[in-house]
Amino acid sequence: MIIVLGRFIYKVLKKGNKTMNELSKDQLIKMNNERVWIQYDNLEFYVLVAYHADKDYCLLDEEKSDGDYVWLTNCLGGRSTYEEVIEGGGKIYKEKPVNYPRLKS
Repeated sequence: MIIVLGRFIYKVLKKGNKTMNELSKDQLIKMNNERVWIQYDNLEFYVLVAYHADKDYCLLDEEKSDGDYVWLTNCLGGRSTYEEVIEGGGKIYKEKPVNYPRLKS
């Protein structure tokens, strides 16, 4: 009985994890002031989304930037842009995945 219940729970959690899609920059722009989940290989945490649009304000090379920045702020006040998170190997989700993979040691 316990083994059957364990298998059922495993299948439900595994199926739930497949529905968690990574968020794109366009999706994050629409989520201004909302909390999202960031997951790296050895680090995971919630951040607050802040969208900043200013064509005259450019952090990156002028040719690469359109002036739209999605800032992700953690609970300690550290901030990264969407591009920095993606280039660093991070994945961004709307919520903490139901059955997210354990951290690598």
